[in-house]
Amino acid sequence: MKNNEKEIGVLKGDYPHPMVNMDKEHFVKYADAVMNMNEDEYNSNSCEQERELESPYATYKLVGSHDLWGTHAEVRVLKCKQNPDTFLNDEKALLVKTSLKSESTNDEWTTGTMEWFDIAKLIVEGKLVETQRNVEWSVFEFKGVLQKCISEAKVSPKKAYYMVSSQLFELCDTAQRNNLNFDEVREVAIMSTNEKKDGKQLIQKLVEDKGEEYMAWKYTSKDDTINRLLEDVSDMFGGSSTDEVGFMLTFVARVLDKVKSEQVKNSTSEKEFRARTKATGVIEIMFAIMEETKTLDKKVEEFITITQGGINGKDIPKA
Repeated sequence: MKNNEKEIGVLKGDYPHPMVNMDKEHFVKYADAVMNMNEDEYNSNSCEQERELESPYATYKLVGSHDLWGTHAEVRVLKCKQNPDTFLNDEKALLVKTSLKSESTNDEWTTGTMEWFDIAKLIVEGKLVETQRNVEWSVFEFKGVLQKCISEAKVSPKKAYYMVSSQLFELCDTAQRNNLNFDEVREVAIMSTNEKKDGKQLIQKLVEDKGEEYMAWKYTSKDDTINRLLEDVSDMFGGSSTDEVGFMLTFVARVLDKVKSEQVKNSTSEKEFRARTKATGVIEIMFAIMEETKTLDKKVEEFITITQGGINGKDIPKA
């Protein structure tokens, strides 16, 4: 099925969102599997074991008619014969064992092997509609997207994992902070993907539409002194301009980004990364501040050089 990927555009947003057929239990198990995925699991086959006809990995029903199947059909995926790196690969075909019942089979189940892209093409064209999926299929799908990211973004598997999983982490974190129920989480997830909108902005609007206060700041400490300092900083921001607040937050964010980037490099799993984030050393932060200050010094020197003597003979009151 070479070059089919370009034809069906699986990664362009026209493939049905996986949460459409998830309930709360399914989502919780899926999120847990993704968030606790080790690097040696990135390309493991979660759909390798063949399932019974009554409990397939995924089910699709025909909408309209098909040249070979007739006026109606149902396809059930029972097994994936290759690893997830073939899921979105136009060089290597993913073969899936399926059971098909259609007009052409006299409504009898027939078992065989199909190329996944033959099924995916019909899904994207709107001729097949997904009616069921299980957790293993959702995880396989996630790994397929992860493998595509590794090959196309030309980054390390670990970096690709954080790129692909970050949206899920942010969704769960922001939703929990704002007490969203599962139906609201699913609505936000689907809208953010299908309409290419920022999930946090969608959650903020949803919360405010309910007449509630959006919780943007999530950090609190068991140390009362830290919490009081946070409150003091918040009060100080109240008397500052947007530019001043933006500058300060950008500086802090860049410093923390340097620290977290190093922690990602030195972590072998999500669990280890989370452990490191809870044990961030003051020395790490001090070094990051020093590095960011050097960058800031260079920018200041450039600004002074460019604006020395003012512009058109006039002083510059504000940078």
